[in-house]
Amino acid sequence: MSKFSTQSVSHKLKLIGSVFDKWPPFAFTLLFTLSFSISSYSFATVLRIPPEQIDTAFVPEYRYQGKGIILPMLYASADWKWQQHEMMLPANALLKKVELIFTRYPLDPERWIRDYDSLLQKRMEAVVRLNPYAAQCPWKLILQTKASNDSIARKMFHGVVLYYDAPSKSSALFADTLRAREARQTVTSILSGIQVLEDSLVWNSLEKLQLERALAVIDWTSSMYPYGAQVLRWQQQQQGKSTIQGYVLFNDGNGKPDVQKRIGGTGGVYFCHGDSVRKVQNLMSFVAFRGNGGDVQENNLEAVWKGIRVCKGWKEIVMVADNAAAIRDLPLLAKIKFPVHSIVCGVSADFALHPHYLQVAMETGGSITCALEFIPKVNVWKEGEVRTYAGRSYSFKRGRIILLPLHY
Repeated sequence: MSKFSTQSVSHKLKLIGSVFDKWPPFAFTLLFTLSFSISSYSFATVLRIPPEQIDTAFVPEYRYQGKGIILPMLYASADWKWQQHEMMLPANALLKKVELIFTRYPLDPERWIRDYDSLLQKRMEAVVRLNPYAAQCPWKLILQTKASNDSIARKMFHGVVLYYDAPSKSSALFADTLRAREARQTVTSILSGIQVLEDSLVWNSLEKLQLERALAVIDWTSSMYPYGAQVLRWQQQQQGKSTIQGYVLFNDGNGKPDVQKRIGGTGGVYFCHGDSVRKVQNLMSFVAFRGNGGDVQENNLEAVWKGIRVCKGWKEIVMVADNAAAIRDLPLLAKIKFPVHSIVCGVSADFALHPHYLQVAMETGGSITCALEFIPKVNVWKEGEVRTYAGRSYSFKRGRIILLPLHY
């Protein structure tokens, strides 16, 4: 072990940085990687693995791949953003890899004011305290190079991603825990900006609607996690503006058997004030743990109706809904006297806008936003009248809007 250098990471990186202008980028990357690998022996009290098991990568900005458990740390600190009980780490799974993500800022080594060697060691120690097996599994150090100033660096993700082998367990409780963890990871990755949004419909819709003190009613079943998380991300970016007054999350009954679900009494509806991102995150994990729907209908309007009665101080209602799910409780529209602005996810040329959301817009005076069209208003329909929305034809029969066949 004595044959390996024990110079600090900071010192080595400064030496490498001083020749960076003279050497090609591939040489810089090679030297930097070797520096981190060799310096790993200075952390022998933390990690019990050979240096070749510590990999290093450079990226402009880290992007989450959706496979590990994200644990954010505070900027330039080894402290976790969350309390340990909020991390939802698997109790019966084997840790197989650790990724430690941080920012190489300032880019000029001569401007470094922090002891990166000490900070890196403290972060490693924090991970090992959390899970002692981390001292024995492979590590990857990921350095982000995008930051050109302190403000940008502070907004980037810092922390670890833990990769586990799935445990062999199939109980309902374990499935509930996995689902809650999935919700937590989805929300965290979107809030931190490390997950690229494949479908930014909700974000773009909120930008268009420009809501003030809105009551956000969100379908919180698993396929909708990336959409609902965009509401929280959007609110986070509004720089203190009064945008989302409260959240109503619904999971269609807390896992209740479908035959027991009744209009207005299905359950699985939860409320939270919008003044704390952490509070909403915790609620999202809890609601995911309690249930995940069941049949293809959801209790959207029960959630709207109960939210109106319980939440205070809101001015507008926005509902984030799943186009693949029918509304179980349309009769409750008679109780809702305020415009409901629906953001309907999953509409495409192959999947027509569900007529139930046109019904909600018509009866409440609200709007609809989907991937194919923004519908600011749905006027009262006459019996038998045919209209076209989002590329498909609809008619009105016996008080209900219906979707007509494709080649009508």
